[in-house]
Amino acid sequence: MAAIEHNAEIPAQPSRRKTLGTPHLLFFVVAAAAPVGFVLSAVPLAIGRGGIGTVGAFIVTAVVLLLFAVGFVAMAQRVQRVGGLYEFVVEGIGRVPGVGAAYVAVATYALAAIGATGAFAVFADIASQDLLGFEVPWIVWALGVAALMGVFGILRIEANAKILGAIIVVEIAMLLVVACVIVWQGGAEGPSIAPWQPKEVFGGHSGAMFAVTFAAFAGFEATAIYSNEVKNKRSIARATYLVIVALAALYSFVTWALITAYGNIGAVSAAATDPTTMFFTATQTYVGTWAVKVFEVLIVASWFASILAFHNATARYLATMGSNGMAPKWLNTTRQKSGTPWKASVSHTALTFVVIAAFAFFNGDPYLDLYILGSTPAIIGIPLLELLAGIAIICYFYRRTPSRTRTVVLVTSGLAAACLAAVIAAIIANIELFTARTGAANVIVSALMFLLFLGGMAWALLRRDHTTPHSADPRSSPDQHNQESS
Repeated sequence: MAAIEHNAEIPAQPSRRKTLGTPHLLFFVVAAAAPVGFVLSAVPLAIGRGGIGTVGAFIVTAVVLLLFAVGFVAMAQRVQRVGGLYEFVVEGIGRVPGVGAAYVAVATYALAAIGATGAFAVFADIASQDLLGFEVPWIVWALGVAALMGVFGILRIEANAKILGAIIVVEIAMLLVVACVIVWQGGAEGPSIAPWQPKEVFGGHSGAMFAVTFAAFAGFEATAIYSNEVKNKRSIARATYLVIVALAALYSFVTWALITAYGNIGAVSAAATDPTTMFFTATQTYVGTWAVKVFEVLIVASWFASILAFHNATARYLATMGSNGMAPKWLNTTRQKSGTPWKASVSHTALTFVVIAAFAFFNGDPYLDLYILGSTPAIIGIPLLELLAGIAIICYFYRRTPSRTRTVVLVTSGLAAACLAAVIAAIIANIELFTARTGAANVIVSALMFLLFLGGMAWALLRRDHTTPHSADPRSSPDQHNQESS
């Protein structure tokens, strides 16, 4: 033990500090979803392409994810190891597909964080020009937020949660203020229940609509990644259910208010004509210029919160993969003071710098190229990861002794897996909605996560004796092994 006390770095599972509770997990997941950024940019796309049924689509999406959450929570209680959903795949299906799922997971979160730096740079530049009167090259903003991400990434995880929590509280408060004012004033034609009607939700363009609404919940499954850092394992279950219900209620209400501001027909027309200004125009009309100015700042903060949340998830995936032989072992190094996987964090930060510099060197657009092309694969990666986990949960519980829990999990996970498969198909069919491109770019973006999954499995087969996800002894956790070896 003396050696450990004098070393600044120790090879261990990422962060054994039991400091996180349910609110902290909520902050990380909601931050990843970037509520303000999503409402201002993605919700108008869903309305313009799918219709006013987007309001009800959020509720349907939440129901599907709650079905998935039943098995997710049950599995999390039995597989209490760092690694998130890919550990579920290892336990339910096997080591080889588990390795494939691990590469999908780490690529999904890493790309989501890197891509979001482009969106941050664009909105930060807009805010600085409008509020401060000066313009800064986008690469300065992008590299700046990447550096800030790296700094926060090696700090204590509870410090990150406090920063994210403050941003999220203000984000949600402002969204609710605008929505309530619009509804109170009656909008263009008065509040309508039509957006909740089944014919609107499941109409002819529902595929595009659901492709967007499922993206709204991106990262909710990340609660399991922090299983080694929570004070109480029940926090994962509470946070999972709460975040799905809370996001569904928030997005559905705010979207309904936005449609109310324009009227049912007017909202679709406005969203199809100029989706980027739809929310700002409604805010200006019903609340005032001051609220628009606040949102110009909030959308920048929202993207930073999203970047930081995805970065923290990426670092923990990399560290766990290092401990399991799926990545270099040195990634699985934590610093005693903060308990964070700092080498994994620094590695992702360095990769982010390289990608940003490459896009700038080739004159790429920060939004259309860095953000869109960088983060769109994650929109497929997250439901694909959930689908794999759903299948693994079914396999895992099918082998268990018949019980009421087993029956409930099998039914709910089966329904969720079928819906998730349909969602992935809908996203791929409407991929141009996210990429704003046609042709080969869409094929590459659509295929990337599937290729990573197959590549990970192939790599696991070639290195059968070297990749060792913790499936040998389901009763023990990696953290326990490290403490014993220490």
